[in-house]
Amino acid sequence: MIRVETQIKREMAAAGGVDLSRKFVSETEIEEKRKQRQEEWEKVRKPEDPEEAPEEEYDGRSLFERLQEQKDKKQEEYDEQFKFKNMVKGLDEDESHFLDEVSRQQSLVEKQRRDEEMHELKEYRISFKFQLYTHSITVITHAAKTQ
Repeated sequence: MIRVETQIKREMAAAGGVDLSRKFVSETEIEEKRKQRQEEWEKVRKPEDPEEAPEEEYDGRSLFERLQEQKDKKQEEYDEQFKFKNMVKGLDEDESHFLDEVSRQQSLVEKQRRDEEMHELKEYRISFKFQLYTHSITVITHAAKTQ
């Protein structure tokens, strides 16, 4: 636990340039940090942005409170993600019968459609063969008359 706290202090010190193991921060350290932020701000500032760098937002909460807030947010996201997975319930007997009936009706409609298509194809083939037969008879009679 102490190692973790020490590591966190080191990381925060590296990020902000302030030694967090000390409770006191001098005015010169604050001024140096403010100048450094102003220089960085000048590099990235757009013409419509103010000339002065915006002040850092101070969060007066303890590290525990901030970490607890992050943990709570992650837990809420996790709960939201899996909320609907736990809401699934099984089908009761009436619902099962209804779905079986719907499936049966869909199968009947599909079978009727296939039967109708087959009937129309048979009619088309018969009609085509009849036209072919009458055309060939016409050609044969015409050929016989010309000879």
